[in-house]
Order: sequence, then structure tokens, then C-alpha cells
Amino acid sequence: MLLFMLITLISFAFAGTVLLHPAFHSDLAQFVRKQAGADVDRELVRNLVSGVSVVIPARNEAENLPALLDSLEAQTAVPREIIVVDDQSEDATATVAARSGTRVVRAGERPQGWLGKPWASLRGAREAGGQYLLFLDADVRLHPEALETLARALLALSPDWPRSVTTVSVQPYHRTVRYRERLALLFNIQVFVGASRRTRGLLLTMDGSCCFGPCILCGRKEYFSFGGHAGVRGSVLDDMDLGRRFVEAEVASRSFTGRGVIDFRMYPGGVHALLDGFTKNILLGARRSGGWFKALAVLWITGLLAAPLYAVTGAVTGQVPALVIAVVFYTFFAVQFAAAGQRVGNFGLLPALFYPVHLLMFLFVLARSAALALTGRTVQWKGRALHIDSGS
Repeated sequence: MLLFMLITLISFAFAGTVLLHPAFHSDLAQFVRKQAGADVDRELVRNLVSGVSVVIPARNEAENLPALLDSLEAQTAVPREIIVVDDQSEDATATVAARSGTRVVRAGERPQGWLGKPWASLRGAREAGGQYLLFLDADVRLHPEALETLARALLALSPDWPRSVTTVSVQPYHRTVRYRERLALLFNIQVFVGASRRTRGLLLTMDGSCCFGPCILCGRKEYFSFGGHAGVRGSVLDDMDLGRRFVEAEVASRSFTGRGVIDFRMYPGGVHALLDGFTKNILLGARRSGGWFKALAVLWITGLLAAPLYAVTGAVTGQVPALVIAVVFYTFFAVQFAAAGQRVGNFGLLPALFYPVHLLMFLFVLARSAALALTGRTVQWKGRALHIDSGS
């Protein structure tokens, strides 16, 4: 029994180590320091930024927009233009966005078969005049050198620049304020590594992976070569599916974590917003993830469940060796949580120490999403009803 427990826990721990590998090797700031530091002429970088059209699809974002627009104004390099696309907002989004240096575009009525964000994104892209398109969510915040950092990464990843441009996407660093916001820890980890893909061997990579919607920098020519968001018009996971369209069009792409460059605060409204936000994404994301990722995720989550259960069983039955082994692996899984969490947000140590709480939250949302899909019910998001089963 002890040998079986030890072998299974080792297997689960190994699966988690492989699964989390991309989170430790995809830091945008670190990549730029190593690959695109002093070797890239700063004037060239700033000229590239001057050709960037920033497109911000926004629905009911009056509270979030000021901070984003302020952070854009504080950039060390100035983009060509900033376009806010008002997606039929029911608040003062358009009024707040109408400030110096920002152009407001009305998304208008969505054509049949379109969801709001893909339509607003395409409308903004069509209005843009830049050689490069930077799609940003309204709740994103940029550090002062963020645009330069993105430009350096694009240049480092585009050996044939300017003839062809590699798409760069970033999952922002999650700024948490209240503890309830830290319940998103496991979701943040899974969202990032779930976008990876397997190459040769066991490891996962973010090269040619799916995009992260909060921040996508791409070439205008590359974006429109396959119709842009028109190809993902009815997708709830438009960013993931857009990344796949880049791959299908043979456009190189690379995804990063944004610590020290780009961050956001997810679901400050509380647990209910968190539940709805991840309910609409988690099941569809799991369906679109690769088979190797699914296998690793199932093994790791099984291990996360097994360690505390083995510990409780060992304590109740008085089996000290089993208890010691379980505690050792519980500690290992907690360290995994803390280390990965540090890469994706300021979650601190408490979520890692009490990771079973976060695991139960994750499993509850997964079950809720599956139940809504099976019953054909919808989840409300920004005043609109979304179907989980069809992704529309």
C-alpha cells in the first residue's frame, strides 16, 4: 500500500512539474532582457511603436478605461493612435473614452452570428491605420516601458522583419487586492499552461500557442491575411481560436506572462463575477486544449486531491509512514502552487498553503460549466447571455 501510494504521488508530482514548465520559461521581461536587450537600437524600437494602432474593445468599461488610458499616455514610446470601440455600452464608456489622443468608434449593431468582442475588435482593426495592431482589454494596465518591451519582443521573434511579423501575446500579471480574488489562482495557472502545445519530447511550449485576449500585438498584414476576428466571430474563446487561426495561416506566434510589464485586476466585483467569468471559459478551454495537456492536468489535479486525502487517512488510522509521505507531497504541491502563482500574479503564500480550497473552487466551476452545457442554459456576461455548449 505504501509503495503504491509513493509511486502514484511521484507520478502526479512529475506530471505537475511538466505541466507547469511553460509558466517558468515564458516571462516577457526576462525574455527581452536575454534576447532583445541592448542589441536592439532604441530608435528602431520607438519607430516600430509609432506604427502601432492600439485597439480597445470596450463594453461597460467606464470604471476601467481611465487607468488604462492613463498608462498609455505614460508610455516611454508613443503609439500611432489609440482607438476605443464602444460595444453598445450601457454606461458612460464612450464619454470616458473621449479624451485627448483617443478616438472613439461605435461598434454598432452586431451582424448575425457575431459575438460582441470579436465584432468590436474587427471594427477597431478596420479603422486602424497602423502597420501593427495591439489589442488590449480595458482592465489592462501597462508599465511605462510596456510598449517598448512588446516591440523588442516582436523584433527578437521576427527574423524576417519587416517582411513578416511574429504575433506576441501576453497573459497579464494578476493584481489581487482582496483574498477572495486569490481564488482565481488555479484558474490563472490553468489558463496560461492550457494555451501551450507539445512539441518533441514531454515538455510544453508557448511557441505557436494560442493567444491571450488581454494583450495581442500582431502585424496588420498578418491579421487580415485570414480575415482577423471574422474567423472567430461566434467564439466565446475568441483569443484562443484567433491564435489557432494565426497558426493555420502560418503566422508565427509566441505567448508570455506579463510580470513587471502588463498587469490587470480580475473580477474585483467579487466571487459571483469570478464564477461567471471562468464558467464561460473553463469547459470550452478544456475542450480546445491538446491531449497531452489534458492528460497532465488530470494527473496533477488527481495528485492535488490525493495528497490531502492520504494525509487525513494516515492521521485517522494512525499510519505514521503514510502520513509522513502524504505531508511531504502536500508540501511539494504547495510549493508548486506558490512558485507558479508567483509567475502569474501576486497571490502570496496563503493560497498555496490552503490549495485544497482553491482546488475545490476550480472543480465546482468546472462542474457548473458542464451542467450549464448539458442543460443548454446560459451564463450572463456583461449583460449578455452566452451559451457554454456551443461557445456562442
